[in-house]
Amino acid sequence: MAALAALPSTSWTRDSHVSALPGLVMAAILLLIILVVSLILTWWAIRRDGALAKRSQ
Repeated sequence: MAALAALPSTSWTRDSHVSALPGLVMAAILLLIILVVSLILTWWAIRRDGALAKRSQ
């Protein structure tokens, strides 16, 4: 909560901070999607090529 108190609190800056939230949320979602897709593709490539150590039987 202290970080929010550090923001300038005039009427025009409050509006600009609030108007920036949709873009910030979309950027965070995009980064999360990129992370998830890259982890899935990495897991798939490792499983396909057999790069993980196999258990000896």
